[in-house]
Amino acid sequence: MIRRALLLLLLASSAASAGAEEWTVRVVGNIAFGREWTSTLTRRGTVSPFAELGSALSEPDLTFAFLGGGIGDTGEPEPVVREPFRSSPLVALVLSEAGIDGVAIADLRLMDYGDDGLTATRQILEDVGVGTFGAGMNDTLARMYSLHRTGGVSVACLAYLHGVRRFHAGQAEAGTNAALRSSIREDVANASATADVVLVFYNWGEAADDVVDGKQRLFGRMAIDAGAAAVFGVRAQTYLGAEVYNGRPIFHSLGEFVAGMGTKRHSRMLVPTVVFDDATPVRVEWLPIAVDAIPEPGDDPQKRLQPRVLEGEEADEAVAAYASMCQALGTVIESIGGLARLALTSHERN
Repeated sequence: MIRRALLLLLLASSAASAGAEEWTVRVVGNIAFGREWTSTLTRRGTVSPFAELGSALSEPDLTFAFLGGGIGDTGEPEPVVREPFRSSPLVALVLSEAGIDGVAIADLRLMDYGDDGLTATRQILEDVGVGTFGAGMNDTLARMYSLHRTGGVSVACLAYLHGVRRFHAGQAEAGTNAALRSSIREDVANASATADVVLVFYNWGEAADDVVDGKQRLFGRMAIDAGAAAVFGVRAQTYLGAEVYNGRPIFHSLGEFVAGMGTKRHSRMLVPTVVFDDATPVRVEWLPIAVDAIPEPGDDPQKRLQPRVLEGEEADEAVAAYASMCQALGTVIESIGGLARLALTSHERN
């Protein structure tokens, strides 16, 4: 409770000094419930998965996530897919009720149920007010951004999938938005002409070592050079640090926020919130989260599957581990009472 009070005091004092234009964006990693969650959601309700987080997802002005696979309950999987993956339509309500405004759907498993699966995913989410971006019925539609507003600021979101060409959209084929250099530069420029802020989301594809590679740094910086205010990434079962380039944050892989009902490779992680002053990102504040909690003796075993906010020594350990990853990328983050913070402007550093 003391740490939470300290956080509220810190945020209040920062807001007072920054002015009324300050607003926030929080982004969580991959959310992939899968069919195995269907009975749990039916029995326990759609609020249950994120009940332990309180208002952590709804309190920022905008909250986004990466969606793993599609959503739906009709249609047949593509014949070439051995183990098709998708989640119940109830997951759309989970996201909406938690306060998530939009999801990046440029994912390896999105097209497991073909064109109909893509159409169903977008329709089900948009029916409950959750925007989608990163895929479409052709490459032109896949490249379209999702536009969001908070206060007087407009925010455009673009998402891309790296590699695996057979999943990408074509001139007359549905699919994900391919991460092509020329497309990214053009898309960000086009979105910047309409929106005050552009956010870019990269799905790096298959699992790999917990190391930021040259391609990730290249594409992250390229998006910033094109005009993006921040870049967010995920890679399957991978959790990576952040860096700052030209005063803009690049989060290389946010990890698995929900991954079926199995044990996750990374169970403690930091969820970033980018704080903006008008259209300029001024600092990052991270919230330590347990995404694969160990229940106390006698607790409901389902609590293991419910992300929760870390406090005390657990929070300190999560911050220290993440700070070490960021330091390897040349980024030094502050640790304040189990919380993490990074100033992006000289004013915030002073």
